[in-house]
Amino acid sequence: MFLYLQTTKHVRFCCCDFIKYSGIIPIVAGAVLSTWAFLILGTDRSSQVNFFVENVPVVKRSVYKYLKNPQYLGLWLMLAGVTLFTESVYNLVITVEFILLMAPLAWLENRMLQKNKT
Repeated sequence: MFLYLQTTKHVRFCCCDFIKYSGIIPIVAGAVLSTWAFLILGTDRSSQVNFFVENVPVVKRSVYKYLKNPQYLGLWLMLAGVTLFTESVYNLVITVEFILLMAPLAWLENRMLQKNKT
């Protein structure tokens, strides 16, 4: 369904080439940030945080020294970049909804990791 909606005509929020092609910057930045964060955590911890395991070590090196959730931020940047690139109101709504739904999860993960840290 998502791919179908990408190929059909729908309402655009802008018709400026500068805005459209500036979307490539957050797409690339988000992909680099997410990949970098994924490589630091490794495959064991990147897919999920297990809230039932006690004393999960908190990573504080590299990008995690500055950002608590670089994988989420990278994904959000990529979504925002796709929204700018497609100039689609549909993608804008999906991006805002996704960020609003994922922000509480990021907050919950931070809280659980802080709890396990002490």
